[in-house]
Amino acid sequence: MVEDMNRDHGAAVEAIAGRLLGRHTPPPPGGAWKLTGIDPEGMDLRAGDRVLRATFAHPAGDPEEARREVIRLAERARRGGA
Repeated sequence: MVEDMNRDHGAAVEAIAGRLLGRHTPPPPGGAWKLTGIDPEGMDLRAGDRVLRATFAHPAGDPEEARREVIRLAERARRGGA
């Protein structure tokens, strides 16, 4: 899932970092935000030496639930964080 998000959904990762977690463009020194890990509670993002944590609304019991939570975060970010 991490590789897929970074390869195919970089805009969603950037939106989560920028709109939900308050790290707006331009990207910080070190490049664009990348997803570095996912666990049942949320996901970790990194750009250079900066690290952020996006927490899921509900703990994920399996990879499919984690995927749904990532999608929810990305959709919320695209709506501007609402």
